[in-house]
Amino acid sequence: MRRLLSWIMALMIIITVMPNAAMAESIPNDIVSSAIRSADAEEYGIGDTGVIKYEISGDEVKLPESLTGITEKEIVLVIDTSGSMGTYMGFGRNRKSRMEITKDAAKNFINKFSNKSNVKIGIVAYSEKGHITSDLKLASDYSLIRKINSLQPDSATNTGDGLRLAYWMLKNSSNSNAKKYVVS
Repeated sequence: MRRLLSWIMALMIIITVMPNAAMAESIPNDIVSSAIRSADAEEYGIGDTGVIKYEISGDEVKLPESLTGITEKEIVLVIDTSGSMGTYMGFGRNRKSRMEITKDAAKNFINKFSNKSNVKIGIVAYSEKGHITSDLKLASDYSLIRKINSLQPDSATNTGDGLRLAYWMLKNSSNSNAKKYVVS
């Protein structure tokens, strides 16, 4: 029985120490450029107290974007401005046109990203033909809101042309590392 307990204790110690050893081995050696140990005494005896300091310096480590969550993003809003967007919905004070509802949603969307320096938003509007209403700009650029406010319902519906232009905008963007999205 004692022997079994000894084996169990040894196994528990090994299991406890192994993850720390594995973690220490996973840190690349070229990160730490110096490690300095200093103490307020040469030796410490049993029961002595003192201060031991370690100063470790190294090169800056760039974390992968999967850990930082900071990734450049480019988003193109594709907005229907066809004649049917002039249709009113709701009753009384809640009565709004589809265009007004869409504008409110687009402005809310842009405002959600206005404090992000890594998000650019472009706008493509379409009716009979698609047209680029705004090139990709930081979400904090107020001209995006002005462009949204200027949209008016007109003519037929050519969704395909709007989506094609959004694809073209993202494909021809100068930032090939950005994650790209089309929101319609």
